[in-house]
Amino acid sequence: MEGDWPKIDTKKGIFATIQLILLAEALRRLIKKVEKEEFDKAFLSDAVFVIGMLILLVGTLKPSLFEDISKALKKALSEGEES
Repeated sequence: MEGDWPKIDTKKGIFATIQLILLAEALRRLIKKVEKEEFDKAFLSDAVFVIGMLILLVGTLKPSLFEDISKALKKALSEGEES
């Protein structure tokens, strides 16, 4: 009976949940700052945090997608250097 159930890595699920909570909070702060047109150091800090968290989330949940994005960026950079 145990062999019928798929193995679930709960560590990834917990980590992803924490990341999503932190990401949602940072996005909420960014939206408030955009609405108030407050583009200060805190805005930049939140923006960098959101981008970093998205990269970590993609890398954690779907490593193959992260590798594909990495290859595409490397290809785009190498094509830019050739021209």
